[in-house]
Amino acid sequence: MSKQIENQVHEAFENFSKWETYGLVFHLMDKRKITLRKIIEIAQQYGISQGVIKMRRRDLTYANRAGI
Repeated sequence: MSKQIENQVHEAFENFSKWETYGLVFHLMDKRKITLRKIIEIAQQYGISQGVIKMRRRDLTYANRAGI
């Protein structure tokens, strides 16, 4: 993972906008630019728990599969 990607994820959580933030970080994860573990680590610095990150991942995965 490059420092640029890590900074991009930090910036997304600093300027948190629920679905835009999660959409960006999970897109980067799907492209293998960052791991779920690293997303969780960064999110926790902004007060977002591991459980919330995993829940949002499930939400977006379901929405993408359902075509929502």
